[in-house]
Amino acid sequence: SIWMKAHLERTTRMIERDKNHPSIIAWSLGNEGGNGCNFHATYKKAKSMDSTRIVVYERSVLDWNTDIVGLMYADYDYLEKYAQNKNQKRPFILCEYAHAMGNSLGGIKEYWDLFKKYDKLQGGFIWDFQDQGLLTKTKDGRPYFAYGGDFGPRDIPSDHNFLNNGLIAADKSLNPHMLEAKVAYQNIEFSKTKILGQIRIKNNHFFKDLSNVIFKWSLVENGSPIEKGTIEDISLSPQEINNVYIPYKSKINPHAEFFIHLFATLKEDEKGLKKGQIIAQYEHPINKRESPHISTISNGKISKEMNGKEILISGTNFHITINTESATLTKYIVDGTEFIKEGGHINFWRAPVDNDYGAKTPVKYKEWKSIGRNNYNFSYSINQKNKGEINLNFTTVILNGDAQLTKNYDIYANGRIHISNQLIAIKGKHSPIYRFGNQFEIPEYFSQCQWYGNGPGESYVDRKNAVMVGKYSSSIDNMHTSYARPQENGNRTDTRWAKFSNGKGSSIQFISDELFDFSASHFTQEDLDSGPDKTTTQKHGKLLSPRKNVYLNIDGYTSGIGCVNSWGALPREEYQLPYKDYSFNYWIIPSYPK
Repeated sequence: SIWMKAHLERTTRMIERDKNHPSIIAWSLGNEGGNGCNFHATYKKAKSMDSTRIVVYERSVLDWNTDIVGLMYADYDYLEKYAQNKNQKRPFILCEYAHAMGNSLGGIKEYWDLFKKYDKLQGGFIWDFQDQGLLTKTKDGRPYFAYGGDFGPRDIPSDHNFLNNGLIAADKSLNPHMLEAKVAYQNIEFSKTKILGQIRIKNNHFFKDLSNVIFKWSLVENGSPIEKGTIEDISLSPQEINNVYIPYKSKINPHAEFFIHLFATLKEDEKGLKKGQIIAQYEHPINKRESPHISTISNGKISKEMNGKEILISGTNFHITINTESATLTKYIVDGTEFIKEGGHINFWRAPVDNDYGAKTPVKYKEWKSIGRNNYNFSYSINQKNKGEINLNFTTVILNGDAQLTKNYDIYANGRIHISNQLIAIKGKHSPIYRFGNQFEIPEYFSQCQWYGNGPGESYVDRKNAVMVGKYSSSIDNMHTSYARPQENGNRTDTRWAKFSNGKGSSIQFISDELFDFSASHFTQEDLDSGPDKTTTQKHGKLLSPRKNVYLNIDGYTSGIGCVNSWGALPREEYQLPYKDYSFNYWIIPSYPK
């Protein structure tokens, strides 16, 4: 081979230069260079020069000239088939995996489930650690992190924001998925047993015991801790397993929802980590939640009036207007205060994340984008069930008659609204959806949010192992994640209720007997959407201008964000939303100073 001499000299120089560095554990033959006779020769050369270290080369794939199989971005099925193949003896370590671009790392847990299940699968290296953005300023002095396409003339080729793929942002602040990686990688493993209040703990370290670890626990009732304690005498040896009982004394009320939250913390400083640092965590459900009881009892009366294409519904201290063409709320005033500016729009879309663009789903799913916003052909019926309750039922066909949408409002004399949504897939084949939910715009003075569900940070159906069920609060400003390139963000999963308050005694609460997702920010979905091809725009998270009002998504179903790669892979199948029937419901409950 004409290039044989150059390959051999390169490998020889590397080993001669670095052979006495004790930190080096392996010799690599190169990166993404293909395979063939040149690399066969360099493998043999490396082995002849140093028999004490392994030699690796990812592009060997399953060829003989690598001691470790390291195929980058292998998916779950490939890994499991390799692990189950008795003819494959070499360990498998992904030299790159879990592409952490933008809002990502959905499905990292399932990778680690495989690593723990099969000895041959020995982990991998997340690509990569930090967003590679350059701090830049606009002409008027606004700072942002520039990426490909921000430099030189418009026609200069670039990979757009492809290097913004880190666990941490360019300014070294943590991206939310860094916390998911932390939990996936924690070296203390927890699992439930058949005994209530007992937790199995395994020390996954191979050389270190847990003598420097204190376990702190709390018993959580309906989202609030009611009892706390510490366990200091669990010094598990490497790879040792022990069952530990959490010694709570509180009585478990069968009508309340209980969890045990368990944290492993350091007793003393250790290798740069401070005393008290949380190094592992676990959430242990005690029982199942009961459906909430929502009172509809009211002594007042409710009335309706038609005004063109609007239905005006009034009670003693509230006024609601519903547009009959779009089946949406256009006014919701309680005790003289505006609670909703508009809302109830059915929504199947999200501002695509980077993995969506890689899988081309903004184009593949485009038939769902405008449904709900541009649908103005609902038929409806009105039924005054009694003096204190009115029912409005809206129906429309979509997808050229292949599916039907149904939206139902039950409005009560106390101002409470029950909303149910249904998608009925009648026939045909259609693309999956990103989500099935409703969108609302509420006034800016509802600037504080409290919720009971997963938190405190954002989470998704395939990325929620770093969050725990509890009661949390935040300003709306702090519920938005400013990724380098704007995209879907800020979702909270497994929500029981979410309440938005104005600080003066008024609030609007969304509550359901089903778990739901929600997000709230000062940006519309359109503000975050880069269209069918993100490379045609140069959007930056730090350059978005927040709007005054608050924009809500109340979602019965959301799809995952994925992580296998950012150039074709979809989320895992169980985290996708295929075309089929869906339904969800929730209540809107206003509160105001009496």
